[in-house]
Amino acid sequence: MDKAYEDVLFERVGEYLRKYDSSHVQRESFDFFITHRLSKIIEEEPVIEIPLGGSRTYNIHFGQVFIDRPYIIDENRQIRYIYPNEARLRDLTYSSLISINIHTFIRDTATRQESEAQDFYKVSLARIPMMLGTTRCNLYGKTPEQRITLGECPYDNGGYFIIKGKERVLVSQERINYNIVHVFDMKTNNKFYLISEIRSMSEETGHSVLLQMKITSCVEKKVVLQIPYVSQDIPLGFIFVAFGFSLAQVSDILDLNLRSQYGTYPQIRLISQRILREAEMIGGQEKAIAYIAQFSIHSLSRDRRHYYIHQILNNELFPHLGISSTREQKGYFLGHMLAKLLFTLVGKRALDDRDHISNKRLETGGHLMAELFRTLFKRFVRSMEPQLVKRPDILVVMSRNNTITQGIKHCFSTGNWGIPKSNYIRTGVSQVMSRLTHNSFLSHLRRILVPIGKEGKNTKIRQLHPSQVGFICPFETPEGHCLTADTMILMSDGLSQFPISELAKNASISVKTTRLEDGVEESSGIRGIRVFHPERLYGLTTISNRTIRCSGRHPFLVLDDRDNIAWTVADELRPGSMVALRYATSVLTSLPVNRRCRYMGLCRALRGRAAPVIDEDFREFGRMDVPDMDSVVIPRWIGSAGSVRDFVAGLFCGLGVGIGLRETDRYEVSGLFFPKDKDWTHRLAAWRAFVVKIRRVLGLGIDLVSDREEERLWLSPHRTRKNMCRFIDLFGSCYDDPEMEREVFVFAEYLRSESGVPFSEWTESLVYYHDRLVFMPLETVVPLPVEPTFDLTTVSENHNYVANGFLTHNSAGIVKNMTLTTRLTTKLNSVFIRITLEEIRSLILGFEDRERLAGCRYKVFLDGDWIGSAGSTGYEDIMRYKRTGRLPASLSVSVNDKEEEILLFTDEGRMIRPLLNALDMPTIEDLRTDSLETLIARNKILLVDSYEIENNVVAMFPSEVTQQPFYTLCEIHPSLLTGLCVGLIPYSDHTQAPRITSRSSTRSTTRRGRWFRRTSAPSRATTRWCLDPTS
Repeated sequence: MDKAYEDVLFERVGEYLRKYDSSHVQRESFDFFITHRLSKIIEEEPVIEIPLGGSRTYNIHFGQVFIDRPYIIDENRQIRYIYPNEARLRDLTYSSLISINIHTFIRDTATRQESEAQDFYKVSLARIPMMLGTTRCNLYGKTPEQRITLGECPYDNGGYFIIKGKERVLVSQERINYNIVHVFDMKTNNKFYLISEIRSMSEETGHSVLLQMKITSCVEKKVVLQIPYVSQDIPLGFIFVAFGFSLAQVSDILDLNLRSQYGTYPQIRLISQRILREAEMIGGQEKAIAYIAQFSIHSLSRDRRHYYIHQILNNELFPHLGISSTREQKGYFLGHMLAKLLFTLVGKRALDDRDHISNKRLETGGHLMAELFRTLFKRFVRSMEPQLVKRPDILVVMSRNNTITQGIKHCFSTGNWGIPKSNYIRTGVSQVMSRLTHNSFLSHLRRILVPIGKEGKNTKIRQLHPSQVGFICPFETPEGHCLTADTMILMSDGLSQFPISELAKNASISVKTTRLEDGVEESSGIRGIRVFHPERLYGLTTISNRTIRCSGRHPFLVLDDRDNIAWTVADELRPGSMVALRYATSVLTSLPVNRRCRYMGLCRALRGRAAPVIDEDFREFGRMDVPDMDSVVIPRWIGSAGSVRDFVAGLFCGLGVGIGLRETDRYEVSGLFFPKDKDWTHRLAAWRAFVVKIRRVLGLGIDLVSDREEERLWLSPHRTRKNMCRFIDLFGSCYDDPEMEREVFVFAEYLRSESGVPFSEWTESLVYYHDRLVFMPLETVVPLPVEPTFDLTTVSENHNYVANGFLTHNSAGIVKNMTLTTRLTTKLNSVFIRITLEEIRSLILGFEDRERLAGCRYKVFLDGDWIGSAGSTGYEDIMRYKRTGRLPASLSVSVNDKEEEILLFTDEGRMIRPLLNALDMPTIEDLRTDSLETLIARNKILLVDSYEIENNVVAMFPSEVTQQPFYTLCEIHPSLLTGLCVGLIPYSDHTQAPRITSRSSTRSTTRRGRWFRRTSAPSRATTRWCLDPTS
């Protein structure tokens, strides 16, 4: 690349990055929420009708929405607008008031007359946190000098919230694309071979439905459809007839979607004929509806069955087609769904890739707030209705109802996004903003979280997909689930513990993991140990004095007030949070049967027999009938730590002897005694040697006492507090029921706490049980100075391990970061797009003209809605409208020649990025004289998404465009293919990938560059420093 051309090109890149900075994706999304989505959500709510008795109803209609700037009411009862720094210093929530106009009236349903109409203006509805830097923020429009005066950093452009004085950010969530048909194989189901599914989301009502079409694995290849509120899959032919289609109409639908492949793939013809036979066999619409109704999940009377199924077919099947969609549209879309399934079956098209970036969308702060507000607003309306029946006064009822405000505050404070007791709550959405360095702050704003359980067994989702290049940084994966170097990790033997920093020295080592479904403990290898520099470090201490030091993003298993278990990061923990601790489960019962029998046989013999014979051959011991033995051995194979532990556990616990608690809250341990043999003096040395081994291997204080008067040996542990805790950690309460195991474990925690409270009170007020886990309250959560931390990944799909006695989680690898130039789209007006498309003659919108539709090659889809068909020039005609500005630049237009589809997308959450137009490359003069917006308007620079990139050939350097004529797009510069932190690494293109990945995680935590002090009030305890990105 020419040096002069590169320099002027980077001037335009700088202009782009200044306009679309790191927080732009957050601010643009939230601005769209407060200017468009909020009012639309309230307008969608129908008029509320409250019966007053007789034929009169009290009606409420919500009108215009107002959003004020953040303010507080001071001590003089005066409204005063505040700035973010004051909210930080005073631990306030930087929030705005939402108010609405309300119109109420009394309607007589008999005469349809309205009376007593009243209008209320700007009635308070709720307060919502206001994102910094958006149009309703008090900092909006301020110059850098004014921001410094107000206590803000001039390089801080917002994109986050302030909740009770803490800075929090809503991390973008990744999800599957809605309204698109995907075909997957059914690996876990032997009955069905393939499945074609679509998550259909209504733009008008916001509700979604998952529809699945399946094809059986048998020779006949029967096609069935799974529909909502019906317990059994229904044959596809029956569905067509239930819609009211005649046999000829069903044949037309199948022919339009499948006829072109009948000759090439005979199997498609056979399956379509089988569907026609099903439609003929059912014998009419009434019988088809009656057949479906018998599998309804609700009990229905005969009179209501027809209406119920009719409502399901019209409202729950493909709601994304719109509330005005006809049965013909739904019938043709069913045929399209069938075509996808059958073309995949015969190999004409490949299975869909869940991890392809075209099948993903991102939900940023504005979208997340909109969905949460919609759910809370509907619940708010429902909760008002019973109160309005008692007192039909909307002002009084609304003044007492703060459902929306409290719901939003709860989600921001806990990080759990959703309504309590709902089916879907995402964790870790609201996170504490990283302020360790300016780089970590900017990186946090562009972070992406895949909201799947960390126990997920899908490994592909953690791998870099080729389609992500240019959109997702291939190196920066800020997982950050880390522990300090001195944290002790429990090994697979349940006995040994090693510091996490030492595990990397032994690749064959294995750790103890727990299956949360049933509490069974398993062993797992580890894939590797990595070092991180965390943004925050905490010290957690339970009431029993167990301690652990970890990063702010390290997850622990926590029990909430509603008895729900969830992995919660340390940032969200508070004193009193109930964290899971690992207790010793049955030791011997987890052993192989042969070893278990040997231990138990040996223990039973020792209980009533004399001392051991150490020189007895072990093979003889294995063949002996234990009850008839004259002497018993301690075999030589009892040598490893695990074997010694299991053997002693069998002695103390397997024989019913163990730790107990007196009524005086003092502990006691029953010792084991063995009758002396006539030759006991010769074997006493063997017993003593074995006791020494117990002390050395297990670290347990234990004594062997010879009682000459009673002629027996006493084997008893030391009765010190520390030794008793060690005893319980090693053995638990083997062979007892789970409740006894938990009681013994809790008693050990009680001993550690050194509490003066009686054990019964301590247990009842502070300790809770759930299944096979013990949850202990945290006593303190203390911020600590930052130091390097370590992280491991288990081979086991349990993805958890025991650290310092805490049941904790390893990294999930499902956090990503956007590249420097990646932007996210906002929702376009699809109605305007439809009106514009009607002007294109090569497009046929609708399904009325069947003959012309049959002659068209391409199906045209707008946001997944099959709106019509197009001829061979349809794609070029649409692109011409886009190039001339008749269609928006962010509209996605792509063509799939193999599947004969033209795809148009106006939805939000698509990732787009700028590329040079290789067919009309900008000259050096263009770059010098034209602004960024002008270059985009002249199509010199194109904003493309992953769909459009797959229709083009992309060059890496402008010089390649002149050498090879087939390039249609060109990268601006390879450095823009990475994220912010990787872009700061010198000569990253000459460094191996693992080093870049490691360096990107530490780059955001390393303070470099020119720094300046942030102006703040003298009372502020800490001094904030911000990095000047121009240094």
